[in-house]
Amino acid sequence: MQARHAAHPADLGASDHLRTLADFGTNPGELGAKVYIPNGLSKGAAGVVVLHGCTQNAAGYDHHSGWSQLADEAGFA
Repeated sequence: MQARHAAHPADLGASDHLRTLADFGTNPGELGAKVYIPNGLSKGAAGVVVLHGCTQNAAGYDHHSGWSQLADEAGFA
């Protein structure tokens, strides 16, 4: 029997539904930000900020946590 290994989040690369958020304020640490905005999002919808850990990336965290799917279902950005 072979062991199955889940892909490391860093190996997942950029997800095509996450867009780069530019010019989000002063950024002395030169951090990057990604955003997911569901199709048909209502004007005035809530925005949720999610932070991943140091050894993760946005695409991997999104893939394993399901935040984008929840945003589609609940109608938030």
